[in-house]
Amino acid sequence: MSIYNLLHAAGILFGFLIVYFISKKENLPFDKIFLLLFFLTIFMGLGGKIGGFLFYGDSLRNLFRTKGETTIFGSFLFFLFFNLFLFSVVLRKGSLRSELILPLEVIYLSTIHFLGKLGCHFAGCCYGVPCYYWFCIEPKPNSIYFHTGIKIFPIQLVESIFLFALWGLLLFLFLKQYRYRTLLPPLYFFLYSVIRFIAEFFRGDYPPVFFSFKIGQILSIILFIISLIWLSIAISFAKGFK
Repeated sequence: MSIYNLLHAAGILFGFLIVYFISKKENLPFDKIFLLLFFLTIFMGLGGKIGGFLFYGDSLRNLFRTKGETTIFGSFLFFLFFNLFLFSVVLRKGSLRSELILPLEVIYLSTIHFLGKLGCHFAGCCYGVPCYYWFCIEPKPNSIYFHTGIKIFPIQLVESIFLFALWGLLLFLFLKQYRYRTLLPPLYFFLYSVIRFIAEFFRGDYPPVFFSFKIGQILSIILFIISLIWLSIAISFAKGFK
């Protein structure tokens, strides 16, 4: 197993463990939550592959293979579809409440996310632009700068560090700020859209597609708008329950 796959698997396992301990603390039925996260993981994995095909022009046959393009934006899209179906059909009359389940899912997703980005760093995919400072790194074989003597910006490592900080913020808010738990899902998408938009300036693995914007920045803008509207609505509801 590659370091890339190993870190993604570690993110899934670590995410399950965190949700398990939170469920015990909150007296939530972990058996139901485990099943929910299991199917959510499958949907997000499928969404990542489909997103790689739709947004980044990957080959259709790679949808059924472990290699090929994946993108977190596809996973986000399927995350939203999954929960829209879940809370409008499956759990409408159930015992699991969205104000707890959605924040738990985001804690789980953000755990996979920051470890997955670290996996990208070790795999050398989604590599950075040419870099000439002390912190620059040697490119991996899948970079066009491999064996050119040019070092690259460690964008995936830097993004992983920011995502780790975001994960820590979400976990802290969930455990310490009970009243504002419903804000965590839109807050996560909102802050990540900002992080990703800026990070795209330091990526050198694909060119802009619309003026000077890359596809990742266009998707970040869309995610920013959606999450800003969602966050505004969530804040209004949170103020209403003071």
